[in-house]
Amino acid sequence: MLVRKALFAFFIGSIVLLSACTEDKQNPLTRKQDTASKAAAAGFLFDISQQAITRLKQTEPDSYKKKSYQYCMNDPTGFNSTHAELQACDRLFAEMESIVHEQKSPYKKATKLDISDQTMWTLLASYYVSNWNK
Repeated sequence: MLVRKALFAFFIGSIVLLSACTEDKQNPLTRKQDTASKAAAAGFLFDISQQAITRLKQTEPDSYKKKSYQYCMNDPTGFNSTHAELQACDRLFAEMESIVHEQKSPYKKATKLDISDQTMWTLLASYYVSNWNK
C-alpha cells in the first residue's frame, strides 16, 4: 500500500511538473486562440516589425529596402532568397526580439524563435496582413 501511494504521488508530481514545463514552452503570441487575441498578437508583430525595420535601415539602408517581416515569414526556407536576404531576415527577427524585451507587453517573453515560428505565422498571417490596410 505504501508503494502504491508513493507511485501515485510520483505520478501526480510528474504530471504537474510536465504541465508547468509545457506551458513555459508555449509561444506567447499564440497562447490564446480567440479572434481578438490573434488580432492583438498580429498587430503587435506588425508594430514591432515596423520599428525593427526603421532601426535597421539606419545602419543598413540597402538591406531593408524591400524586406519586411511578411517577406521573411513567407519564404522561411530560403528557396527564393539569397544568403544576404536570409541574413537580413535573421537580423530583423533579432531586432524584433530586442524590441519585445524593451516594451511592457503581454508578449514580453517572446523570443526570436517565437517570432519566426511558422506555426504561429500560419495562425496569424491573415490578421497581420489586415494591419497593412489600416
